[in-house]
Amino acid sequence: MANVVYLALVYFLLSLPSLLINYHSQDEVKDAVLSNAKVSYIQNSTETFDFIVIGGGSAGAVIANRLSKYQSASVLLLERGSTPTPLSSIPYLWLYLLGVDSGSLTRYPTVPMVNFSKNTNGIINFLSGRVLGGTSTLNQMVYTRGNRRGYDEWATLTGDNSWTYDNLLPFFKKFEDYHGVYENPFNSAVHSTGGEIYVEGPNLVEPSASTFLSAITEKGLPIKDLNEDQTEGFTPIDFNSKNGRRHGTYEAFLADILGRSNLQVYTYATATKIHLDSSKKAYGVTYTRHGQTRYVQARKEIIISSGIFESPKLLMLSGIGPANDLSSIGITPVVDLPVGKKLIDHLALTVQVNLNKAITFVPERDLTVNHEIQYLTNGTGPIRNMFSVLGYLSTSQNANPSWPNLQFFVSHQTNPGTDPVAAASTIRPDSNLISIYLVKPQSTPGTVKLSSNDPTAPLVIDAAFATNPSDIQSLVEGMKFVVNVYENSTTYSSIGAQLVDAAFPAACKALEYRSDAYYECVARAAGTGGYHFVGTCSMGKSSGDPSAVVDSQLRVLGTTNLRVADASVMPQVPNANTNVPSIMIGERAADLILRRWGYIIDWPWPIGKK
Repeated sequence: MANVVYLALVYFLLSLPSLLINYHSQDEVKDAVLSNAKVSYIQNSTETFDFIVIGGGSAGAVIANRLSKYQSASVLLLERGSTPTPLSSIPYLWLYLLGVDSGSLTRYPTVPMVNFSKNTNGIINFLSGRVLGGTSTLNQMVYTRGNRRGYDEWATLTGDNSWTYDNLLPFFKKFEDYHGVYENPFNSAVHSTGGEIYVEGPNLVEPSASTFLSAITEKGLPIKDLNEDQTEGFTPIDFNSKNGRRHGTYEAFLADILGRSNLQVYTYATATKIHLDSSKKAYGVTYTRHGQTRYVQARKEIIISSGIFESPKLLMLSGIGPANDLSSIGITPVVDLPVGKKLIDHLALTVQVNLNKAITFVPERDLTVNHEIQYLTNGTGPIRNMFSVLGYLSTSQNANPSWPNLQFFVSHQTNPGTDPVAAASTIRPDSNLISIYLVKPQSTPGTVKLSSNDPTAPLVIDAAFATNPSDIQSLVEGMKFVVNVYENSTTYSSIGAQLVDAAFPAACKALEYRSDAYYECVARAAGTGGYHFVGTCSMGKSSGDPSAVVDSQLRVLGTTNLRVADASVMPQVPNANTNVPSIMIGERAADLILRRWGYIIDWPWPIGKK
């Protein structure tokens, strides 16, 4: 039976859904009162700002911060959600909150896929943040940039060398305050201090992580800083957290500047239309807030940073998108562009390896009051982070071994997941959960379409995963690698590590055990999305590019004074988590906008300069 301390935690978790509903309800009521008071104050006048930023997520929060730094620039930030709940800062709760905190996120179900995610009938419920800070308020906080060759490919696809990794590195470093795994000795060519995003490593490399890294070394793979030279290798994880608490773009870029007189932040505000004049210049936004439809104008620019699903949705609702698709649902096409035609995501698969030695943290067995006090007082201890190791590997399906196509995460402890009652019913075995991500998928991109001209109607999302057999083959090689590390290494020989396949589908068990066909069956049944989607407002060349929605300056083609700046503009998915690249997109967009309107002219700026 689980220990008393863990049972107390379970009862607390069981109370969270109602507590969160009450929190969001009260917050919305309070916001509505303040909002209506402002509407009464401005009466019938039209609000006008220099810049309107739509979406306060990973990129939008950065843009709002950078633009409003200049007192002469008035900025309005429209955010569909609210401010983060206090619980979102606790890393241990991230997975549980994804299941119960519906007030901070939106679920986007896909249409059924024929030959993937069979365990869920081919349907994946994508998640995206609906809260200030966006998905950086909900994610695992892994601080990883991705391979330089991915950004160099962006430069090729856009015909603009400013998107090469070497030219983007100053933007990555600008927001970085690095105190991570590789702080000593500090490599100033790779990292910087003084930026807004605090980066730290795990406060301890616990026995399970150390054991895994020893086995990796035994297999001939290096342990190194994968933000410096991302090729094959593994590392303890750097996190964008501060003293063990989440440090996303809300905490880093918004929380301390909400009092700026030239910055207005409207939460619970959903943009439904961008207004274009006869010359296709963007000049206004219609949005809904607390049941009222409102309108606001922009003197200079409108920047859409609403994320991979909401940014293309807003463009299409405004008549910017595939002309035939828009006409078919009663929207008059204004600019014919391939909006929503290039949805790309990583593929993911998680396997479990049981260990016959108590080297992991099993909360129902190991959690004590002292652990909770340790975390609450100084942000340290075993419940600070769930994941401990990150790594990259190249498979036989990958053309360039220096640009790996598999990513691995190793979890060193069990967690309450979305069912704490089940977790408390018995003491689970020591185990590692290994998440395998295919980070360079070869399948045809998916699509995002409107189902109606009603802004509240659900999107039609076809992920189109695993249509190329090489994607599945790479996942198969990933599973074989995991088995090889745990079951065929001297390091684990005394521990008796073994892949847990009891939960694999019965149809797979009918195949030859651990054959390629067996592993392929598992991948197609248990595989899901990586939630690292990009491309629905893809960046490309300004002419002659059938996939381009925005140019290399992030300007929506065929319009003026309208940009998109978030993960949706990435023309190919980085081979890493997309949060840090999205923050970089925000930095780059802000720099482009400020230079366009003459607020800054210096280059390069001193790293860390605010």
